[in-house]
Amino acid sequence: MAHLPSRQLNVNTVWVELVGLACDLLAWTRLLLLVRSGRRLQLRIDRNWPWKDVLINAFTRLIALPQPAH
Repeated sequence: MAHLPSRQLNVNTVWVELVGLACDLLAWTRLLLLVRSGRRLQLRIDRNWPWKDVLINAFTRLIALPQPAH
């Protein structure tokens, strides 16, 4: 209990709910969008999805970022 973000029960309740929701979203994203092909993980996007180009642009920009130093 010492690691929760607040001393107030209602704040912690909302925080726990949000963490659970985030876990559910990640699980559904993996189930619906991600496809394994060999050793590579591929994102499956419908060709007619209106946000397709925005998402592709975002991933392209992420890939272009320099790798962090170890």
